[in-house]
Amino acid sequence: MSKTLLYLVILVILGFGVWFFLFSDKSGKLFRSADSAFTIRDTGAIGKLFLSENGSGKGVLVERTDKGWLVNGKYPVLQSRLRNLFSTFREQQPLHIAPDEVREGIIRNIAGAGIKVEVYDRQGRLMRAFYVGGELPNFSGTAMLMEGSERPYVVNIPGFEGYLTPRYTPALRYWRDRLVFGIAPDQISSIQIHNTQEPLNSFTLTQDNGKLQVQLDPSIHLETPLNQARARSYLTLFEKVYSEGFLEDIPHLDSSVAAMPQLGSVDVQGKNGYHESVLLYYFPLNDRAVATNPNPENFDDRFSTDRFFAIINGGADTVTVPFSNFEKIFRRGYEFFMADEKPEGVNVQALPQAGH
Repeated sequence: MSKTLLYLVILVILGFGVWFFLFSDKSGKLFRSADSAFTIRDTGAIGKLFLSENGSGKGVLVERTDKGWLVNGKYPVLQSRLRNLFSTFREQQPLHIAPDEVREGIIRNIAGAGIKVEVYDRQGRLMRAFYVGGELPNFSGTAMLMEGSERPYVVNIPGFEGYLTPRYTPALRYWRDRLVFGIAPDQISSIQIHNTQEPLNSFTLTQDNGKLQVQLDPSIHLETPLNQARARSYLTLFEKVYSEGFLEDIPHLDSSVAAMPQLGSVDVQGKNGYHESVLLYYFPLNDRAVATNPNPENFDDRFSTDRFFAIINGGADTVTVPFSNFEKIFRRGYEFFMADEKPEGVNVQALPQAGH
């Protein structure tokens, strides 16, 4: 046997020895590849995820479909949360096996309050199944346990301080897209605003083949023409309107919302069957604001100027929405018949004309 061949044989033997030492150790002190495969590099191969509270039966199914990613088969997924989880799959790494002194405690915690993660490929085959525990001391990482293993690991993203458990939340409200209105201006057929507090300021805006009309309360008669530019600009407010988040599992939520004064409703009809309707209620002041102003004299001083309650999806969901977005949407009907204000100090007649 030549020396070169002998050296190759020796290198192969040494390489196998190193692999066996690192990944097949029986003492539980070193990594075993099947027990520590928490990293998923090819997230493009993922077809669906199931995240569930261990032992409760509650969870979310996040699935790739022809309509995009859906949660529980019917709600569009909040893309930022999905991107965040996929990034976590790619970047998280097992740092080391959990120390013996905390091993049993970690397993008990995972059995009682852990999150089970099941990852499937596009053909429905199971790629990973593991459990996510809680935070470990000194932000050293997150406890994770591969299904079928008894060796929990400390897992983290290099350079990240904190723990990863919140990224795996199985709560539905954190996975649903928060879009309330999402329609291009040229796709809108009608917008109906009912102002409960000021009924005379309610109006209906319609669009037919690019022509806009605004219908006011029958008792209001204006001689000025419709400001087309202002009406057309108003349509752009409905391209992307988001809620702050869904309100779930709150005792007596319906009665609490119903006890608030109603601002009004917004109903948007569009082409291809688009229809979204929102019912808005005022949001109570927080405790600090009430303490500083316990007997407000004005109506507006009794309620939040940050947000409203909103009932959406045909009454199925309650969310909060930013005050600023819906303050713009709740225009007064007569404003569409007002001329745009000219900048102060500008003499229109003195401005140079085109071609001069």
